Amino acid sequence: MQLNLGKLAENLITHGMLVEHDYGRFYMSELTEALKRVKNGDEESKLDLISNAIGYTNLLERHIAKENNAVYSFGAKNLSKEIMDDINTKSEEFEKAAEEKGTQKYYLDLLNKLDEKYR
Repeated sequence: MQLNLGKLAENLITHGMLVEHDYGRFYMSELTEALKRVKNGDEESKLDLISNAIGYTNLLERHIAKENNAVYSFGAKNLSKEIMDDINTKSEEFEKAAEEKGTQKYYLDLLNKLDEKYR
């Protein structure tokens, strides 16, 4: 979109979406550090662990909704049919390659194990 739709798309992506990727990395960094502290016996860091997990979850939910409801629809309305067809083809190829490697199955199995363990 940035290459084909100019400044408006650049602002949407750079300031609206990529900033949130930085927030996500921050939450994960904080989660990792809090987990290390908890493993080392710092009981108070459990609060940091919980608050960063909740913050990351909320960020992901809002980010995905923005992608689905704003960014993708903006692209679909403003990019040419040829570009959209190319994006769809590449996305399908990417998903198929990941499926052949078992990527989706791996993460779905992991989620099911976590669900069973913590339900």
